[in-house]
Amino acid sequence: MFKNLSEVRDWISHNYDDRKDIMEQIKTILEPLSGKKQVIKLLTSLLKDDMWLEEIAQRSYTHINGFDKLVLIESKEPEYKLRLHIWWPEHFVNHIEHIHNHPWHFSSRILTGNLRFQTFRETSATEIAPLYHHQTFPPIPGDSGHIIKRIGTKKLDIDFDGTISAGSFYTMHKDIMHRVIKIKEETNSTLLLQGPFGEGISNLFTDQDYVSPEKTTLKFFDKNIVKNKIERYINVLMQHN
Repeated sequence: MFKNLSEVRDWISHNYDDRKDIMEQIKTILEPLSGKKQVIKLLTSLLKDDMWLEEIAQRSYTHINGFDKLVLIESKEPEYKLRLHIWWPEHFVNHIEHIHNHPWHFSSRILTGNLRFQTFRETSATEIAPLYHHQTFPPIPGDSGHIIKRIGTKKLDIDFDGTISAGSFYTMHKDIMHRVIKIKEETNSTLLLQGPFGEGISNLFTDQDYVSPEKTTLKFFDKNIVKNKIERYINVLMQHN
């Protein structure tokens, strides 16, 4: 069992090669990191490590889709991120998560709760209304967030629609359009390992035209907020253990 995130980072560096097929590696890498006892141990170690907490705070925030995104490790060589996503019971958004893909392949394990998961494909079916199609681009160096540009419209139909429960894994190719929906007022959470960022371009589909500013910025947490969130989440994990 890993004692802390420094050990995890060193182990991943020795066992992961971002020049090879990412899809064959990321679940294998994620699996030994994502047991509840292991996650509790790693997060508990963080409470005593102000340096790690500060680093995590500088790259973590509440996502527009209603979950806290805590980036536990960010590595450039090899290129990956290890992220913890937490949907707290009180988090509320006034829209269903937008259909999207990512610039990276990823593997995710559900730690607590249940999530409704949907994947989509392009269709020409006449009975399906078109969606607004946007693309997101990385910001200029030194900025945070991303740039959103309207592309046109497309029709998408559901390929898969199901509930994924705690303990389950799913591994996703970067081109797959999908969305995740919190289905109960409980603490839902996942541990996610993402591969290289590539060009950083992804697609976003909405039923209403995107009216936010073209350039979005992120409001990052401070160290004490991260520490409080981790303490609270450890208690949730111990109740589900």
